[in-house]
Amino acid sequence: MIVAEHVTVRIGAAVLVDEVSLEVKAGELVTVVGPNGAGKSTLLAVLAGDRVPTSGLVRLSDQVLARQTGKQLAARRAVLPQRAGLAAAFTALEVVMLGQAGGDREGRAERAAHRLAAVELGHLAHRSYPTLSGGEQQRVQLARVLEQLGDDGGRALFLDEPTAALDPRHQHLVLALARRAARAGHAVVAVLHDLTLAARHADRVAVMHRGALAAYGPPAAALAPDLLHRVFAIEFDLVNAGGRPLLAARPASPTGA
Repeated sequence: MIVAEHVTVRIGAAVLVDEVSLEVKAGELVTVVGPNGAGKSTLLAVLAGDRVPTSGLVRLSDQVLARQTGKQLAARRAVLPQRAGLAAAFTALEVVMLGQAGGDREGRAERAAHRLAAVELGHLAHRSYPTLSGGEQQRVQLARVLEQLGDDGGRALFLDEPTAALDPRHQHLVLALARRAARAGHAVVAVLHDLTLAARHADRVAVMHRGALAAYGPPAAALAPDLLHRVFAIEFDLVNAGGRPLLAARPASPTGA
């Protein structure tokens, strides 16, 4: 459903993404991991059509993204950025309704309330959005993009560090909702920093290193400790937990210590 072919992003002499090719199928959840500055968010922006690559191309359902209008993109994919700024005093319910294409207000409000309940924020539907905590705002924004995405399948969902501001319970909740979207027939790509979360929830994991794709495959193969040591410059212990790898980083000493 999503196909990237030799995607490269350069700014001056800096190469942010270097010759990345990958495919994400409908019904699949792919997580993208890597150290800071590895090119994860830049790659996600290219896959979502929010950034045009310097070279290479991305197709979504056989359509080249660079040739799509903003309206066409909005109908085919939904994007949750790292920071979704919104200063206006909308209620949480009204923010979710921003993801809707139309319909009568009563029906739209009912659908939005359902989305808020799914992210465990139904009790805050009428709270002013700016008064919510950072984690609560992130979950409201997730409800908004899920409402934009819809439940019929055939679209793409892009999540950039959706668990960064969340407690452990809601980290797993968010990724369970991402997996539900995949089961509905959408293609889902999520940038994560937590390798164990990535391994537990993903069908495939893309490991980014210095802008390039260091590994891409099932979690147990892509998250091999020797590769992670090379990418993150820290050693990991690997435990098999119910068929999924559980990764624990060993303590590292500061450079020069």
